[in-house]
Amino acid sequence: MLTPLNFEPLRKKYIKKKEENMSHPPGYPYSKEEFKDLKERHEKLQKFLDTDYKGLKVWHLPDDIKEYLIQVSTPSYRQLALIKIDEIKAQTKQLIKDCKALEKKKPEERTLRAGHIAQILARDMVYLRKHHQHIKDGKVHHSKLNDEEYNRLQNLLAYFQKDDIQAHLDQYRLLELHPFLKDVKLENSKNLYEYYKKYLEKRKEYFIGVYDSIDLFAPIFKKAEQYLKKFHGVNKDEKDKKVKKSLLELKKALFNFDRQVIKIFLKNYITDWKGINLGNCKNAEDFCFHVFSIEKEFKDKTFFNIDELQNKLGYLFDFKYQENQPEKLDKNYAQIPIALPSSLFKDAIIEGIEKAMQKEGKKLTFGKDEEGNEKRTVVYALREWLENDTQVFYTHNRHYKMPEKSKEIFSKEQIKRIECQVISLENRKELYHYKELSLYEWIDKPEKYDKLKEIAQKDALKKFRSYLLSTEKVLRLEQHKDRVLWLLAKDLSENRTQGTNLDFKNFKLKDLEKFLDTPIKMEVKVNYIVDKEDIAVNNAISGKPCTSEKQLIEVGAVSETLKIKDYGDLRRFAKDRRLPNLFRYFYDVKSKGEALSKTELEKAITLLEVRNLIQRNEDGSKIFKDKITVLEKAMELEQLLHEKYGQPDTDFENTRLGKYWKQEQPKDSHISHNTYIKFLQDKTLGIDLNINPIVGMDGAQHLNNDKELAKSKRTHPEQTLEACLIILLRNKLIHNEVPYTTFLQSKMQADFTPEQVVRQIIDESMRIYDQLIAEVKKQTA
Repeated sequence: MLTPLNFEPLRKKYIKKKEENMSHPPGYPYSKEEFKDLKERHEKLQKFLDTDYKGLKVWHLPDDIKEYLIQVSTPSYRQLALIKIDEIKAQTKQLIKDCKALEKKKPEERTLRAGHIAQILARDMVYLRKHHQHIKDGKVHHSKLNDEEYNRLQNLLAYFQKDDIQAHLDQYRLLELHPFLKDVKLENSKNLYEYYKKYLEKRKEYFIGVYDSIDLFAPIFKKAEQYLKKFHGVNKDEKDKKVKKSLLELKKALFNFDRQVIKIFLKNYITDWKGINLGNCKNAEDFCFHVFSIEKEFKDKTFFNIDELQNKLGYLFDFKYQENQPEKLDKNYAQIPIALPSSLFKDAIIEGIEKAMQKEGKKLTFGKDEEGNEKRTVVYALREWLENDTQVFYTHNRHYKMPEKSKEIFSKEQIKRIECQVISLENRKELYHYKELSLYEWIDKPEKYDKLKEIAQKDALKKFRSYLLSTEKVLRLEQHKDRVLWLLAKDLSENRTQGTNLDFKNFKLKDLEKFLDTPIKMEVKVNYIVDKEDIAVNNAISGKPCTSEKQLIEVGAVSETLKIKDYGDLRRFAKDRRLPNLFRYFYDVKSKGEALSKTELEKAITLLEVRNLIQRNEDGSKIFKDKITVLEKAMELEQLLHEKYGQPDTDFENTRLGKYWKQEQPKDSHISHNTYIKFLQDKTLGIDLNINPIVGMDGAQHLNNDKELAKSKRTHPEQTLEACLIILLRNKLIHNEVPYTTFLQSKMQADFTPEQVVRQIIDESMRIYDQLIAEVKKQTA
């Protein structure tokens, strides 16, 4: 784990955004000394990283971690407030200075307008107005001027209509909630400019007082300096050095609030303060308030504690109270999101490429930039390593056409020559490597010199060159991506312990098309989603308990010999929602996870998608046996029940079927298949629903091992197992799914193929509906 380097804590100063008309020295927000110190800290940190974390740069680190390591701490709320008010003071001073400079100019040279003054005043009045609090619905709300009210205030100020301005200020309580606006007398001002100057003077006076009330340490250090000058010697130069050194000790001690150091310092230098009980001081600010209570000159002055500062001036600042925030040392850095910079592993990658080239008997040499520094980039290294190994189309000639406007300033021969020159890959490389090379050198110059035409031609060729190089840059990036993907795929295949391994040894990137056309046997897993309730299914598939609400469990694999480039087709096929249930029929009769041929599975699924002709009658009619045949049988059963128990249609609700349908409380006039099947359970019909699907297992066992059947029974307890099974079969088929149920699994044989499984499902479903139709036909309405 990284630990902070051995530095004295440095208090960071910052403000979120700079105010207008403010200029800052280099190194802002630090002083010159602090900035120099910060630079040294960065250099020491970089040396530490170079030793233990090769390739990691200081600027790679997130700000929080970097500041933690170099011991830069976040400023307190009071310090942030001082910085903000210092900027407001500087801004006010600049505005007053602008007014004085304006007055020195001649009237016709003055550029300050009423609209601009009104905008400054309105914006500042709204900014400094304390938010009015009111309670609504039990919550505290802070009211501000909306856009319309603000625009109205600005307009009134611009036209300087005193009565209307006064009414507006009273209406929105600006005089009451603004800290000094009531002291700027509107009635004593002849015009807007005079009112503006008075406002700025009051603004300056107010914030000087506020700054003095917030700054606790400046008067403390000033008073301490007076005591130290009395204590130290008579020699002025020597005294100044000792005073400066002693003050620095006091500042460090207060910054860290080291009680022991402060106690010794007071005992040695300022005996008037040694009576302060440091045990009662929670922090350096408490110590300052104890000093203010001792010294007479501070008794008439007002100093804000942190709560007063927050309550009285907090609305001016756009940062939150931070005094009680945990220190950076207490943060859990493992949970801080980190965006890794793209160049983090640059040195390691280049080092790997150099070793790979050495094995091939090559040496990696970098080009140099204009300043003579090596271009150590991954892109350059890859290009050197795989210079002759790339897809053929990247080396083809490319035709770039000059824009139509060029015909106005170039002759046909000149355009043709330029376009022919950039076809060559070598010439395009030359343009890229030599920035000073101009396309103008490649055209024939006219005998008669025309300076304006030459300027126009150079400008046009400069734009054409820029367009050409930007297009080439995009193509080089794609080429670079292809090389990286090739190397990643090669490395992944060589280090793979399971799945399909591709043979890269006999191929290069330039043979990519040939490589992708190579046929190999490949497999893709087929997964089944189970949840915690699927106890039996879970055990049958994995033998392990479900560790989450939903879990993917492998049920098998699809295999096929295909071209490498067709792997995506196999993956898409493996995600077919019909496959998991189809694979489940092979749990007990085949080894778990055995791969099934894609061709065999496609034959099985085809029976659920297209008509399956089994024979032709003498009259030429066709006989089918497929999913649609089963659904036709279901419709035949519905029609038969309607004819027997739902006639006449004119008084359907009073028929036996109609009365049962009405009990179901239907949402519309449609009679669902579920209603017809449940209607068959009516014992008064005399229909035998014993369709004999159960073989070697009782109903309870089926419910324990068949999730969907158990869910159907749980949702509709009034239904028999047989009714649940029939509804489940028909719903799965109509929704283009393979129905799975242990009733059907018991009908399967060990040597069944996937196609035979689907045929058996269709046969069994048709047998069930045929049996029900025969039972209904026996009955009389």
